[in-house]
Amino acid sequence: MKSMNWETLFNKSESIPADQAKELLASRLPGEFTLLDVRQPGEYQEFHLPGAQLIPLKELPDRIEELDRNRETIVYCRSGARSNGACQILRGHSFSRVLNMSGGILQWQGHRVQGSTNQGLEFFLQKDFDSVFAMAYQMEAGLKEFYLLLKDETEDSHFRKILHELARFEDGHMAKLLAQYQQLPQQRPKQGIRWLKEGSPFHHSQMLSEINWTPPKPSIS
Repeated sequence: MKSMNWETLFNKSESIPADQAKELLASRLPGEFTLLDVRQPGEYQEFHLPGAQLIPLKELPDRIEELDRNRETIVYCRSGARSNGACQILRGHSFSRVLNMSGGILQWQGHRVQGSTNQGLEFFLQKDFDSVFAMAYQMEAGLKEFYLLLKDETEDSHFRKILHELARFEDGHMAKLLAQYQQLPQQRPKQGIRWLKEGSPFHHSQMLSEINWTPPKPSIS
């Protein structure tokens, strides 16, 4: 059986490198797009792209109506991680086109951002669709559980809301994987799905300990 490209299973965010973002922004009029900065105010004051609108990531769910859903939206942060999460939130609220500026401000300023979207995923390259599907589905399920665990660990209402939304989006990602699986030309048994939902190998409490994650304190407003 011909292997399916595993990258299609992880295509959560349409990204654009900083150099292409520069060209895109230079070719557009300001009213034709939204440039969204999801960093913190201090980072924004230190340096930001001209015309960028600041909405810190943890405030995005509550301030989503400040943005135009019909405009192309380019999102950036320091390195591309927070902006990737912001892109998922925007897509979940039916924004027409959302682009994540991969590498963030670091790459914009000419710094080299280590790693790539392929790094650490070579394991999948020689696997057939069944094994890739199983791993992809379990990663989505594990990520959902991880978001929910983080949500339970923090008292900050903004973080709780954004983590709840990110966890909810994983349900959509898993549904999309199942739909792709069911479209295979040969009918395949759905064995392993129950195991993927119930028997995750991820030990989330240990993961939190290993990354030394400290729950943020409640915001004072």
